[in-house]
Amino acid sequence: MTEPLAIDQQKYDSYVTWDKNGNLCLLVICLSAIYDMMMASILYYWQFKASLESIGFEFHPYDPCVVNKMVEGKQWTICFNVDDCKISHAYSRVVDQMIEWLRKHYETVWEDGTGKMNVSQGKIHKYLERYWTTVSMAK
Repeated sequence: MTEPLAIDQQKYDSYVTWDKNGNLCLLVICLSAIYDMMMASILYYWQFKASLESIGFEFHPYDPCVVNKMVEGKQWTICFNVDDCKISHAYSRVVDQMIEWLRKHYETVWEDGTGKMNVSQGKIHKYLERYWTTVSMAK
């Protein structure tokens, strides 16, 4: 069993407990800012989901961040995480249309101070300070 740290017994004793493995735990109450951040993320997801559904995208049944739509006989796929999107289609003009749609509806949301959406097109992308390369399965 772990010994408790030196704490103000009168002040914190009611918040200290032991878990089933005998580890000391300090129970804390999260401030509303943490709750608000979580709610903001959920609200943004719901709004983005509704926006994509309104233009005909269908959500993947097993992955809530993947949408598909058939355009000109080819599958159009968008994978997203928060405000980062990977948009794929056989025709680049379809991807360009989506970029313009995103700019029209979401460009004012970006908080990096520029008010501009960063777009990277091509085979090599820098994301989270790492470089990513797309792989084509075409012969």
